[in-house]
Amino acid sequence: MHSRRKRIPKLGAGASCPRLREQGCTRTERGYQNSVRGHLALVCESRDALAPKEGGSMTDIWTKDILDKVVAWLEAAYPVEGCGLILENDGEYRVLECENLADKYHQMDPEQFPRTAREFYIIDPMEFMRAEDRGERVAVVFHSHADVGDYFSDEDVNAATLPRDSDDEPLEPSHPGVDYLVVSTREDGADHATLFRFDEEEEGFPSVLEIEIEDGEYELSTVTS
Repeated sequence: MHSRRKRIPKLGAGASCPRLREQGCTRTERGYQNSVRGHLALVCESRDALAPKEGGSMTDIWTKDILDKVVAWLEAAYPVEGCGLILENDGEYRVLECENLADKYHQMDPEQFPRTAREFYIIDPMEFMRAEDRGERVAVVFHSHADVGDYFSDEDVNAATLPRDSDDEPLEPSHPGVDYLVVSTREDGADHATLFRFDEEEEGFPSVLEIEIEDGEYELSTVTS
């Protein structure tokens, strides 16, 4: 396994069904509830809004400004999980801080949503639709893991894939072309982050980028097999 490192300084730390619309093509959208995680996700069957952007380096998105905003938002959420989106429009990226709705869903239906925001996150699925309405593309979904490390858990996999009737069915991403950033947060701040990307051959989400957060700097390491 090989990596390419890039160091940049860190600044201070700091479900309802969507409406159907026509935008030049036929598109069907539906909301589904993941039976394992209870995570509502928006599926755009045309997938145009979530398609990967051609060209550019994977590390182009991870500027100091983007990382500072992501880290600050997730550190502020500690000791619960924070979450948000990184949106792209014409090569420009911005961070959208999102409310973690896990506690609200838990209060409404604790049997269906047994987990709280301490160990679970839910982003309003309409945020994906709103981004598309603004002409933006969802590039990354990010969230934090408080005190347990930045691994891509089984629940994260369940939330990022379509429900299956059996384990024999192949995994299919619920948001094709979207990467997932998990940030490890602890009492003294964020210390590491890992970017995961769906791989059809592996039928999983291997890590493609690791980010060390230490001593006021970010160190990026792209992972290649």
